[in-house]
Amino acid sequence: MLKPNKQKNKANIVLSNLDALTENTLAYFINSNLCQNAKLALSNKNIHIYIIDLDKQYDAEILNNAEAQQQYIIGIYINEAHLPKNSRLILVKKPLNVTELKDAIDSAHSKTFKTVEQPIVDTRPKIVTKIKHKDQAHRNLYNAIDDENAEDDGHLQYKSQRYVGNNKDINPEKDDLKHIYFKTDKYFYFHLIKAVKSAIINKTNTVIKSSLGSIAYDFHKNSLNYNIGENRLKLLQTTPLISPVSVRFNKSTSQQSEYSANATNFIWETCIKTSKGRLPESTNLTKPVVMSLWPNFSQLKVFRHAIPIAAVWSRQRISLIETADLLNIPQRYVFSLYTAMNTLDYAKIKDLNELVKNNTRTEKPSANSSKLFGRILGHIFKRKS
Repeated sequence: MLKPNKQKNKANIVLSNLDALTENTLAYFINSNLCQNAKLALSNKNIHIYIIDLDKQYDAEILNNAEAQQQYIIGIYINEAHLPKNSRLILVKKPLNVTELKDAIDSAHSKTFKTVEQPIVDTRPKIVTKIKHKDQAHRNLYNAIDDENAEDDGHLQYKSQRYVGNNKDINPEKDDLKHIYFKTDKYFYFHLIKAVKSAIINKTNTVIKSSLGSIAYDFHKNSLNYNIGENRLKLLQTTPLISPVSVRFNKSTSQQSEYSANATNFIWETCIKTSKGRLPESTNLTKPVVMSLWPNFSQLKVFRHAIPIAAVWSRQRISLIETADLLNIPQRYVFSLYTAMNTLDYAKIKDLNELVKNNTRTEKPSANSSKLFGRILGHIFKRKS
């Protein structure tokens, strides 16, 4: 016996042939509460919607098979010449507008589930386990998005306190700021950055030696190789140094290491673990943050609120304190993310007069998340057009 399924079905979406910035932004949008009728597909089964960039090279089979597979394609574009014709294609012009994008997703959803009937199923309670994402390249991003809607106490893998600590918010004009700052040269990440920069300048390998072990930087592979166990590595990344650390050139390339990590990812994680909701000493709290590069969150260790913070900085020139106020989140989340982004030259704090001299446009913050996504999406394609 069949009857209409009264449960709310969500369309499974696949993002195809998009650049990393666009893909990360759309991934966050689809998983936010602004997008009620869709979710990112976790496998190649039961795909309902593809979002593709028609201005780039795309897989023509997606369009050719859409009718047979009962799928809809949302095609984003700037160039109106030579747009493909397909009854299953929904066009959305760049720069993207959140309302138009949402309408396109809702339209594809309603067409997909309009006449779908499902068999009566066993409604008895079942034990459900958390889905494990097979796509390792995006696992961190999915977990971070999950964390946006999860309580810290119930989220075992990505507890925010592991990265941002528990410092209370401060008032820069009244409170003692000592507890929100740390001395950079007292922590391992400072010497890690020094080793990498020396290697890049001199085009050779380097090695960082500490009482807990050595870490070798491979200049050609941008990798860090070491034989330090998990517990010792954690101490190295999170606690002040108790003995001197040296950075030396390393001509040897034959050293065998048990562990190897991408240097950028390793530095990012080390910065966050060092920060724990604090900032490098003398970081200005009231001058605007200027973001120069969008982090590749799909490859990085991320935590709650990290993506919305970066989204704000990608479009607005506001301070660390203003960022926390705008998003209505504890300051420690903002401080941890800035420490990592600043260390990797993704973001800097600049004087407002310098921004004016460089004709950098400033905007008044808006708390409307829908408008915020609209500006972010529009900014992405405005830069590329």
